[in-house]
Amino acid sequence: MMLAASGGSLVGTEQTVYSGSDFNAGGSSPVNRVKDGHLQHNLSTRDCWDGYAHHRSIVTEMLMRASTADDGSLCVLGAGNCNDLDFQQLQRTFSAIHLVDLDDDALSDGVNRQLPLERSKFQQHGHCDLTGVIHLLADWSASRQPTAEELDACLQELGQIPQLGLPNACDVVASVCVLTQLFDSVVGTLGETHPRFVEFVTAMRTQHVRLMLKLLRPGGVGVLITDVVASTTLPQLLTMPDSDLPQTIARAINERNFFTGTNPAILQSLFHTQPEIAPQVSHVRLSTPWRWQLLNKVHAVYAIEVTRE
Repeated sequence: MMLAASGGSLVGTEQTVYSGSDFNAGGSSPVNRVKDGHLQHNLSTRDCWDGYAHHRSIVTEMLMRASTADDGSLCVLGAGNCNDLDFQQLQRTFSAIHLVDLDDDALSDGVNRQLPLERSKFQQHGHCDLTGVIHLLADWSASRQPTAEELDACLQELGQIPQLGLPNACDVVASVCVLTQLFDSVVGTLGETHPRFVEFVTAMRTQHVRLMLKLLRPGGVGVLITDVVASTTLPQLLTMPDSDLPQTIARAINERNFFTGTNPAILQSLFHTQPEIAPQVSHVRLSTPWRWQLLNKVHAVYAIEVTRE
């Protein structure tokens, strides 16, 4: 059962009553505080390999199923510690696997954890800012609010696809639970009460989707995987049977209990209506949701698969 098919139609709400942010880099120097928040997140989940087992199995199977080429290439945005990815399985399907993240050390640890591998198939792309605006966000805080001119300049940058030196003809491009981390950088710097907060989240989301499509070959498949709500505000996720998951998540979304910017109805519509995106997409598919054990919380996760024109 698809998420959107449960519990009635999903509301088109963009911002929620909470963000779910884990951003906590307040003690860092201004130039590094956004990057440090990301590194701290990776560090906190580095040893969560066993807890990711169910989530990893679903993600890996989804990426393998998305491949339509015998020796295709895979690009994973936000690979981090690689706990979401079973390399032993993926290397049987893909001839080249590109791992992209801001945290190069996490990528190295993730690859080394899964040895032995056919190392020639794996290429690390560390120190990659998927937004291109971390250097701008890093100077903002509650005590140092940006000017209107600075906000406009940052939004202008978000209107551009960052140049990351990545291959641009991949068979499968996956964004694996990194979207909410990107949003956290806005929560932790601009703040979710700022009048232009939603504008920044939506601009960052659109940019991210455009980046995925740019990296795909015609006919390739993009897989956008994101968490949508956690057990901190939806405790039923801890105990409910899997059969109740779609309806429960749909109800939570209709009650505005979800991470800002992750409403599947809004995100799915982006591929149909956004002028810079819709003409590049031929098929859009929303997955059944699943649960992801993340430290002491459980997150609900879904995926949107799209085929590049």
